[in-house]
Amino acid sequence: MHEVNQIFERMSAVSADMSFQQYVEKQRDISSDGIEQARKFVEGFHAANPERVSVEWLRQTANAEDEIDGAHSFRVAEGYERLIAALKRQIDMSRCDLCINTEVKEIHWSPHSATAVTVSGEIVAPKAIITLPLTLLKAGAVRFAPELPQEKRDAMQHLETGPVIRVSLCFRERFWENSDETRESSFLFTDDPSFPTWWTSNPLQFPMLTAWAAGRYALALQGASHEQMIETALQSLSSIMTVTSRDLVARLERGFVHDWQADPFSRGAYSYVAVGGAGAERVLAEPVLDTLFFAGEATHPDGHNGTVHGAIATGIRAAKECLQSP
Repeated sequence: MHEVNQIFERMSAVSADMSFQQYVEKQRDISSDGIEQARKFVEGFHAANPERVSVEWLRQTANAEDEIDGAHSFRVAEGYERLIAALKRQIDMSRCDLCINTEVKEIHWSPHSATAVTVSGEIVAPKAIITLPLTLLKAGAVRFAPELPQEKRDAMQHLETGPVIRVSLCFRERFWENSDETRESSFLFTDDPSFPTWWTSNPLQFPMLTAWAAGRYALALQGASHEQMIETALQSLSSIMTVTSRDLVARLERGFVHDWQADPFSRGAYSYVAVGGAGAERVLAEPVLDTLFFAGEATHPDGHNGTVHGAIATGIRAAKECLQSP
């Protein structure tokens, strides 16, 4: 771990942007194992391809994490549904029509006019805030007429979205507390070929373990059924904790799979900046003719893209821009 820390500490001295892969190949005094562990961290934590991700962005992200005590995990005790409910309570329903389960197919726009063509009709307004995930924007899942400006499309080409598969295993009891090695653990970083990263619910006392596969590990699981992914996660856990698969199955209450690539409304996990893409998030965030305003984690310019707080912050920023525009 000392070598991995060295690799990331030295990034502050890099003067020209390059991919993380190019950067680690220059670390002549670091062992091949240290380099591989650093690559795994970038893939696992950022869901980023080391051959694509920008070192300048990784450095900015690390600084942003330090500012908010990012080394610690913070959780909504009763799940993110409570966060959504809290945001909903702030809406003045007498001034708002809330349309849920309403898929948007097209956005027709001109200065001070925007029409969302949905599966159930059209919604017309003088302005629109676009919060589509980066993957859907890049894929043209929602058609813009006319097309978004070229600078927007160029910015998207410097932004990427990483693949992630998460399996949450709910057990009858916290059996891992029987081991001194894992009793107080929050995260487990392993060399498992399927699910190398695990975490507990600490300090919350839930009998749940979460398996995390990002980057190449997630891609290797593509096409597997949810049942197969749960079985693979149990096999990985068995090898990590030296508990038999049969014993784990007997203790298991239920397993849940979250495959963001297979979700048509996300098509991936969270975004990162590719090498040479400095400033791409700012360009993507810029309003178009005081009519289209852009929010979402991929538009956060200060290193908090890929996070819930980054997404919320961009929503607040876009709403202010919309209200303050002519």
